[in-house]
Amino acid sequence: MIKTFNINCTGCGACYSKCPAKAITMVENQEGFLEPLVDKAKCTNCGLCSKICPVLNPVYRNNNSPACYAVMASDDIRQESSSGGVFPLLAYHFLEQGGFVAGAVWDSPWSVKHIISDKKADIELMRGSKYLQSTMGNCYKETKDILEAGRSVLFTGTPCQIAGLNAFLQKDYENLYTVEIVCHGTPSPKVFKKYLEENFDLNMIENYNFRPKTHRGWGCGVLLDVKVNNKSKLIEGYKDCYNLAFHAGLIARNSCGECKFNKLPRQANITIGDFWGIDKVNKKYNDKKGISVVLINNLKGEILLNILNSSSKFLKKVPIKSAIRSNPNIIKPNKNHRQRELFYQNIDKVSINENVGRILNDNCDCMLINLWSTCNYGASLTCLGVKFLLEKLNMQTKVIR
Repeated sequence: MIKTFNINCTGCGACYSKCPAKAITMVENQEGFLEPLVDKAKCTNCGLCSKICPVLNPVYRNNNSPACYAVMASDDIRQESSSGGVFPLLAYHFLEQGGFVAGAVWDSPWSVKHIISDKKADIELMRGSKYLQSTMGNCYKETKDILEAGRSVLFTGTPCQIAGLNAFLQKDYENLYTVEIVCHGTPSPKVFKKYLEENFDLNMIENYNFRPKTHRGWGCGVLLDVKVNNKSKLIEGYKDCYNLAFHAGLIARNSCGECKFNKLPRQANITIGDFWGIDKVNKKYNDKKGISVVLINNLKGEILLNILNSSSKFLKKVPIKSAIRSNPNIIKPNKNHRQRELFYQNIDKVSINENVGRILNDNCDCMLINLWSTCNYGASLTCLGVKFLLEKLNMQTKVIR
C-alpha cells in the first residue's frame, strides 16, 4: 500500500467515498489527521480521485458579494446554541417537512463524526461548537442515497466539507441545501484527546462545552465548561492550553492556513457564524444572548433566508463589511502559527501543556550563540548540527546570532 499524501489535503473524504474500486481508505497521519491511503492492488488507475478532488480542482460558483444579515432565534433556542441559533431554526424546519439533516456530533471517545438523521434527538447532538475536525465516514454516500430517494437534505459542515460533498455528488440536486460555518481552522483529534487525557480523567468526562452561555452570556470571553463526575468545571479560555493553541493557529490542519474555500465566493448556499463586532453596527442589536451573521450566497440561500425570516426573533440586513471587520475568516483563512511544525514534531515527546507553553511563551531549554561571519558556512553548519543533536535529546533550542 502507498500513501497519497498531499500537503494541501483537507481530509474531506470525497476521494474515499467516490472510488469505484474501493481502493482508498482514510488513515490517521502522525499529526492525527485523516488522509487517503491507496491500495495499489485494488487501484485501477482510473484517475477519478484526482479528477474530483476539490483541492486539485476547486470550484467557485456563488455570489462574490453575498447579502449579509444579522439573525437571532428565540431566547430559549439561543440559550442552548453557540451564537444566534440559526442552525436549529433551519434543522427543525427540514424535519417538519420530512427532510434530513447532516451535521457533526460527539463520538466516543471524545472525537467528532458526521451523521445524517431525521430525528430531533440527533439534531440536538449536532448543536454547539466542536473545535476539532470531524470524520465524514460514509455521510456523503448516505446523503446521496437520500437525495436519490427524493427526500430533502440540509447538509452542514466546514467549507472544505461542503466542497467535498459537491465534488462527490458532481451535480446540483434540487432537494439539497448546504450550510457552512465561518471556519477558524480544524484542530487535530489526536491533540484534543491527548489534552483531555493529560488534564482530566477521560473516563469520567460527561460533557465538554466549548461555548457555554449559562454563566455570563455570549461574547464575553471564552469560557469552557467540562462536566466531570457530575460536576461542572469552569475554565477561563486564556488559561486553557487547547483553547490558546486553537486561537493561535497552532493545532489546525496544515491546509487550513492556505484554505482554498474559506473565502469569497463561499461554497455553501448560506454561511453562518458569530456576528463578532455587532456593537459597531448597532449596540441595541446585542443582548448578550447571541447573534449570528448569515451570508446568502445563491438562490437556494434565499430560500433558506425565507425560512429564517418566518421563524427568527430578529433578522436585519447589514453591510457585509461590518461583519468582515471583526470576523476576517469570512474572506480569508486563519494563518497557521509559524511554529506549527515544531508543535507537531514534539507532539509525542512532551505534554500538550508544555508543548503549547514553550511555543506561545517563546520558551526554550537552551540557546546557542553562533558567529555567522565566515564565508564558507562552517559556523552555520556546525551550529545546525549541534541544534539537531540537542533536538534529538528532546531539548528545544534557539539560536542567537
